Amino acid sequence: VLSNAGEVSITGGIGSELCLSCKTKDDTNGTTTDTDRVNRQGFSVLTIAVEEDLGTGTTAYVSVTNKIDVTEADASGATNNSNWSLQDGRIGLKGDWGNVMLTSREPIFELTHIIDAFGAQNGDSGGTQDSLLLTGIAGGLYNFTHVMPDMISYQMAPMGNLNLELVYGWGAAEETGDGTEGTTSGTAYDMSIMQVGASYAMGNMTLKGSYASHTEVDPNDGGGYGIGSGAADASGLVGALIYDMGNVKISVAINDLEMDMASSTTFTNTNYSGKTFERSGQSVNIQYPVSTGLLTFHTSMVDDVKVDGTALANSGAKNWNVAYIHNLSASTYLFGAYVNKN
Repeated sequence: VLSNAGEVSITGGIGSELCLSCKTKDDTNGTTTDTDRVNRQGFSVLTIAVEEDLGTGTTAYVSVTNKIDVTEADASGATNNSNWSLQDGRIGLKGDWGNVMLTSREPIFELTHIIDAFGAQNGDSGGTQDSLLLTGIAGGLYNFTHVMPDMISYQMAPMGNLNLELVYGWGAAEETGDGTEGTTSGTAYDMSIMQVGASYAMGNMTLKGSYASHTEVDPNDGGGYGIGSGAADASGLVGALIYDMGNVKISVAINDLEMDMASSTTFTNTNYSGKTFERSGQSVNIQYPVSTGLLTFHTSMVDDVKVDGTALANSGAKNWNVAYIHNLSASTYLFGAYVNKN
């Protein structure tokens, strides 16, 4: 429990993105749809944190980060509920021995994938949608990108250049069959998770890796296809190499994912009918600082998904973008990007 004598801090960032000349082309029927919009993914955040020194080399803390969409409202002009949603909540103890917390946040496996210049703050054009292309088993099926509830995390004290994090989430039927956490409609899934992540710094080079094992998940989590019945187990492995030469920064991420159904299942999209689904992917990011800001290039590619060992033709995907971030001051910037998602 934190008393009213704790130290309070308020931090965050506010931003908005306008997508111009955005178009979505359906290759099946040849139609093209204009999709110009203001960013509805939300890369504005506000963090309120409180810390108290316990006087024993240990600090108690609580931190709450909420996503904000400052330009979004529903058709009536009223504020939409998605304008204010929990992104990262933590309460815990930390000291020279490490950091242990009860938390609801994006865990280490997802974060290891994010190598783009915008980090976790921009989820739309030029941002983490490109890095996180790799976290989906297949279009519409289970995706490892989540703000996970009910987790306990232990970040060990650094051992030289090595950092380790262990995460366990007990799920408790938080996920339901309609793909929405915390609701009561649909079939309940336990969705317990275990993750381990590590990073090792070697001069200008940093190696990162993470393994995830999720049990009793909703295989229809991506919302794209219906399933007959039953839960699934999902696992994944990701590695990232970051090389910072000062005048240029190059990052590479490679992953491999698998989802195993309890039994062979027929999805609404019959191309996905099967028991075991596998997919691997790769991301590359290049950042080049200039006197007024940063030039960056990013590409992500996922291979064709394998269903029971057989690859489905044309089921892969690739994204790429070229962006420029222009610094107006130490804390304010403009950015522009050309984005292609296939």
